[in-house]
Amino acid sequence: MMKGSLVKGLMAITFLLMLPLSAKATAQEGDIIYINGEKWFLLGKPLNYDDELYTKLNEFLPKNRSWSTANWSGYTGYWEIVYGRLYLKKVVVYAYDKLMDTYLDITYDAYDLKELFTPYYTAHGINAEWYSNKAVTVGRGECIRVNNDAYDRNYAEELVMTFEKGEVMKEEYWRNKKVTDGCSLRDGAGMEVIKLFPYEQFPELETQRVIVHFRNVAVSADGRFKDCDADLFWSKDKSMEENPNHPIIIAFKETMRKVYPWETFYIHGKNTINYGDRRFSLPLGKRRVKN
Repeated sequence: MMKGSLVKGLMAITFLLMLPLSAKATAQEGDIIYINGEKWFLLGKPLNYDDELYTKLNEFLPKNRSWSTANWSGYTGYWEIVYGRLYLKKVVVYAYDKLMDTYLDITYDAYDLKELFTPYYTAHGINAEWYSNKAVTVGRGECIRVNNDAYDRNYAEELVMTFEKGEVMKEEYWRNKKVTDGCSLRDGAGMEVIKLFPYEQFPELETQRVIVHFRNVAVSADGRFKDCDADLFWSKDKSMEENPNHPIIIAFKETMRKVYPWETFYIHGKNTINYGDRRFSLPLGKRRVKN
């Protein structure tokens, strides 16, 4: 049987594994886009995808503009879809005015940015021809799922738009919702999985640790775990093992089924948990301490 002190140690390790996600990553505000005259939140920054353009923009915008952990770029871009193409209409920054001793919104419309984007400037705005092979999500309505990691969130209504040289090549419309409350990896359910795992079946875990990386978690509408993609990372020899039929992975999935119900979201046509298709890591086993 796994001793209580070992379980406590694994719980501490789990916290440390999760710490970089919460300490270094922050939810980002994104940009604004208008489609058919209606406002959507754009979960991305198209201007940041071209290093040269972003460098020019960064040098042009005032150095005293406000930067925050929710907006590392220090600006908000306003976009519009015109005749099936993506156009930048304006850039807004929040900057400190010493004379007035306050922060003010400063707006740069497309004409103000003309010299920066000369090859892309048109009567409709700045044509985002640099934006290719990119799929971006735009959303509106209630924000039903959010994690502190860049643009990892979902809205009640979403469009997934694929662009090629600034032209909309594909659109997928989705209605999302939260289905049921329940356990969440964000709120400690991972600790429960660690405690319930059948360590007695795997004596090798008494002397070494394995980290289960899992993603694409599927659950039922009532919050029962169904399946996920998973692989193993052995800490002792720092090797990956991608075998879905490995006994540890099978036991891990059985343990996930014992945790019920999972907080469930209906996202892009599938029932999933908070972290959905993102990779999450849980440690199993013991690292032997050398004397």
